[in-house]
Amino acid sequence: MTFNDIGFLLVGILVASIPKLVHIPRWLFGAIMIFAVSGLLCSLPHFIVNSKQDVTDTTLEMANTTKFSKSSIFPICTDIVNSNKSNTTMEKKPRFLNLAIDQSLKSLSVGLIGIGLGLQGAAKSVRTPFLTQYLDEGNKDKTGFYLGILTSAAIFGPVLAYVLGGLFSRIYVTLEDVDMSTEDPRWIGAWWLGFLVFGTISLIFAFPLLCFPRYLTEKNKKKEKEEENLVMKHEIQNGLKVESLKEASKIEIFKERSVSYIRVLKSPVYLCLLAAFVLYISSVLGEVTFKTKYIVAQFGLPLWKANLIISAVTVATVAIGAFFGGYITKKFKLSPRMFIVLIVVLHAGQIFFGGGVIFVGCDQPKIIGPNMPHSIAINMTEDCHCDPKDYFPVCGSDGRNFHSPCYAGCKEVVRNGRMYANCTVIPDGQASAGLCPFECNTLIPYLLLNVLGYASGSLKIMPMFLATIRSVEDRDKSTAAGLKAVAASLLAFIPAPIVFGKMIDTSCILWNSDSSRKGSCSLYNIAELRIGLFGTVLIYKAAALIFMLLALWKVWSIKDWEELRRKKTDHIKMNGDAEKAVSTAHK
Repeated sequence: MTFNDIGFLLVGILVASIPKLVHIPRWLFGAIMIFAVSGLLCSLPHFIVNSKQDVTDTTLEMANTTKFSKSSIFPICTDIVNSNKSNTTMEKKPRFLNLAIDQSLKSLSVGLIGIGLGLQGAAKSVRTPFLTQYLDEGNKDKTGFYLGILTSAAIFGPVLAYVLGGLFSRIYVTLEDVDMSTEDPRWIGAWWLGFLVFGTISLIFAFPLLCFPRYLTEKNKKKEKEEENLVMKHEIQNGLKVESLKEASKIEIFKERSVSYIRVLKSPVYLCLLAAFVLYISSVLGEVTFKTKYIVAQFGLPLWKANLIISAVTVATVAIGAFFGGYITKKFKLSPRMFIVLIVVLHAGQIFFGGGVIFVGCDQPKIIGPNMPHSIAINMTEDCHCDPKDYFPVCGSDGRNFHSPCYAGCKEVVRNGRMYANCTVIPDGQASAGLCPFECNTLIPYLLLNVLGYASGSLKIMPMFLATIRSVEDRDKSTAAGLKAVAASLLAFIPAPIVFGKMIDTSCILWNSDSSRKGSCSLYNIAELRIGLFGTVLIYKAAALIFMLLALWKVWSIKDWEELRRKKTDHIKMNGDAEKAVSTAHK
C-alpha cells in the first residue's frame, strides 16, 4: 500500500488548488479511468506467472511417490533414517507450503502491482478537493448533506470489498475445486479476482461523468464570466498581454491559488482540526488494517468469515453513521462552537466504547508442541524428530490442538494433507488440518462495542469535514480539502500501519521464518495482541481529542463561520500593517 500512498502524495499536492481552473467532471472521468486500469494491472501477475501446477497438484504428486518424500512435504513423524533424508531433501527443495516461481517473474509481478497501486493512489487524490469544490459551488446549505451521501457511498465500497473478499477467499486461487478446506494452512484464496472485478466496474461507471456540466447552477456560469471580465481589466491595467479572456482568468486564478496554501495554513482552527483528523484517521487506519488478522487470531474464525463480519457490522455502521452525520449538518444550522462541541462529544463516546474492547477477548488456545509460551510441552524429538519451526497446526479427534502432525505422532498423510492418521499421541489416531474450533463467547459483546464505537465516530465525519473547510475562506476550500487529504496520506496512511505493525509484532510467539529472512507471524499471544492493538488506538484518539478541545477553545466566542474568517483576515492585515510600519520606521 506504500505505492498507493506515494501516488496519492505526488499528485494530490499538485491538484489540491486547481479545481476552479478545470472541468471537474471530465477530470473525475479521467481519474476513474486510471483507477480502472490500475485494477486490471494489479490482476495481471496471476495470468503472467504460469503456474501450470498449483500447490495441491505439486504436493499430491510428491506425496504419492514414497513415504520418504511425504516427510519432506508434510511435517509428520519419521524415524531417524527418514529424518536424515528429509533434512537433506529440504535443503534442496522449497518448504512444504511453497511453490517455486521463477525469480524474474516474481519481480515482474511485484513491479506490476506496485505500478498499479501507484496509479490507484494518483487517481484517488483528485476526489476530495474536486468533489468538495463542485458541490459547494451549488447550494452551500446542502453541501454537508450531499457530501454525507458521497461519504456513505464511499464507505460502502469497502463493505462491498469485504463481502466479495470473503467470497473470493473461499475460492481457490486457480478457481479449481480442490480437496482442501479454507481452514487448511496451505489455502490460498483468489486474491486477483477483486482487482479484476472492481477494475471492470470502474471502467463502466466512469462514462456517465462525461454527461455532467462544468457547473451545477447557472449562477456559477454568470459568476465565471464576471470574474473573467474583471481579471481582463486588471491584466490590461497592469500591462500584461494575454491572448484571451480565458487565459487572463487562468493566469490570475493560478497566481491567487499559489498563495492559498499560505492562507490556509495561517488558520489556527484549521490546523487544530487537521492535526485531530490526522491522529484520528491514524487510529482508524491502524485498527482497520489489522482487524481481519485480529478477528482470525482472537476468535479463531476463518479469513472469509472475518471479512464478512467486518463488512456486515463495522463498515456498514460507519457508512450509515456518515449519512446521518451529513443529515444533521443539513437539518440544524450549527454555530462553530456547536459544530466542534458535537465533534468532541461524539469522539469522547468513541473513546469510551473503544476502551471497552480491550477487556473483551478469548483465552489463549492451548497447543501441544515444543516448549514455548502458552503451549503444553511434549518431547517428540527422539521419537519423531520434530522441528519446532514447522508450525502446521492440526486438531486431534480428541479435541486437542497440536503444533504439527509430527507432535501428534502422525505417520500417515490422508487426502493430500487434509487428514492425518496413525497418530500415536491421539487415542483415536486421527487429526485434521487447522486448529480446533474456539470455545469463546465474547464475539457478540466485541461486535456490539464496535457498532456503538463506530456509530459514534462516523456521525462526526461530516461535521468534522465541514468544520475544517469552513474554517478557511471560501476561495480556499478546495485547497483546504486537498491539503487535508495529502496530510492524511503523508502523516497517517504511510506511518500508521508501520507503527501498529511494530506494536502487533511484539505479541508474536512464533515466526514463520527461514535462515535468510523473517517471515510472517504464525502464532500470537492473543491477550497481548488485543492490548497492543486497541491500546495504541486509544493513544491516538486521546491525542486527537486534545486538538479538538484546542479548536473548541479557539471558536468558543465565535457566532458564525463568517465572523471567524473575518477575524482571521483582520489579523493578517494588522500583521501586514505592523510590518510595513516597522519597515518605514527603519528607513
